[in-house]
Amino acid sequence: MKLNPLCMLVVATVALIGCEHDCYEVEIRPDGDGFERKITGWRQGGQNDAEIMSLKPVTLARIAAIYPKRETSQDAKKQTFSGRFLGETPGDVGGAGRLVRYQSPLGDCWSYTERFRGNDDLESQLAEKRKAADRLADLLVGWAAAELSGEPGFADLKKFLDLNLRQDLKNLGLYFWTVNAAGTITLEEEDLNEQLWSRIGLYLCERGYFEIRDLPRLLRFDYDGLASHFQRLIARRMGVPDGSPIPDKLQFISDKTKLEASFNAFLASTDEYKMQLAKWEKEAESRPDDEKPKPSVVFEELLGKVLSDMTFGTPDSLDVKLYAARKPYSTNGDWDEKISAVAWSSNIASNEAPASHFYATWSEPNDDFQKRHFGGVVLEGKSLGEYVFWYCSLAPAEAAEWDRFIAGLLPDADWRSAVKGFRFSFDPQPDAAEPSKPAASLADRPRSLLVKDEEEE
Repeated sequence: MKLNPLCMLVVATVALIGCEHDCYEVEIRPDGDGFERKITGWRQGGQNDAEIMSLKPVTLARIAAIYPKRETSQDAKKQTFSGRFLGETPGDVGGAGRLVRYQSPLGDCWSYTERFRGNDDLESQLAEKRKAADRLADLLVGWAAAELSGEPGFADLKKFLDLNLRQDLKNLGLYFWTVNAAGTITLEEEDLNEQLWSRIGLYLCERGYFEIRDLPRLLRFDYDGLASHFQRLIARRMGVPDGSPIPDKLQFISDKTKLEASFNAFLASTDEYKMQLAKWEKEAESRPDDEKPKPSVVFEELLGKVLSDMTFGTPDSLDVKLYAARKPYSTNGDWDEKISAVAWSSNIASNEAPASHFYATWSEPNDDFQKRHFGGVVLEGKSLGEYVFWYCSLAPAEAAEWDRFIAGLLPDADWRSAVKGFRFSFDPQPDAAEPSKPAASLADRPRSLLVKDEEEE
């Protein structure tokens, strides 16, 4: 998908954090009642995104604490860890999940579901988004006051920032959230939603931030053009007519160095930055590789929360392979027949962004058992999965009665008629008023699966 003009403008006007990002490859192999899991992680960036580096020490330490075995040397740039787990998936990359095996004599069913990072508490997301928008507006009001307080028209500018911009930030956050709730959006080309950008573009035009006819000039991507646009926008909000000169107090915007110095100096005075700096100083001895946080991180983190943790720059990447004996009958991954595995690839953002969610369900028939009692494999795929789920719902006494019935079936006998006629000992009796109407039975579900599949053959 090509970048539309509005998206290109957003990309051009937002200061990117950087291109370094973490990369993860996860392999999952079911084993008995559990599964083997292997994770390989590294950091990538530099020119052309080609430089391979080790994960940050704090990230490596967290993963190493989860996995019992390190399969690579400690000085390797790509580190691999492995371990065996039961049921619950480890939070190595961040998130939660389950890989469960459901068993029956006719075969087994495996169900895998995992959320990588993200936050599924939607109400809390919206509350945090509104809170971040309010704080972002507060910072912009405070910075404007530091630079322009006392200037003619500042009261009008302050009112615009405090009311209009504050509300616009919240609405833009909701635009992104409605799309982002279904999957992470980044500023990367393949993830952009043209309808979203078009709607946001009209919203911003309606509120006077720019006009569509301005885009060709703005899309030159040079700082002077963008600075000139925002100078005029601010001056307009201060009551300065478009044909009048830009006030002297706004001239600093045209100098990128002065603008950054002004904004960083203001952000450095905030409680948020002081807390980040104190945390860094406290951990500096144990984590010497961590860089001193820049004041701009305060603004970047708040803006990320407003835009549903939209990733400015390069998000972390994740590739997952889940090996399965049979092709899943339900999955949002891609089946690779050559290696008998389901594969997923995704960009993953922070733990506050909407999650990357993977799932797969497949069944594995007990060929020998089915052939011994039915003369062939009569249940597999989704039908077997439904049967196994039914079987696992039975109470011990119910399962024992059903097992005795199945054990007595032989392929050379009329087993289909036996299945059609089977009723549990505790099933209700037919209604005396309607003796021809069959009464419901707990065996109705497996009966429909076993007999239906046989009749279709």
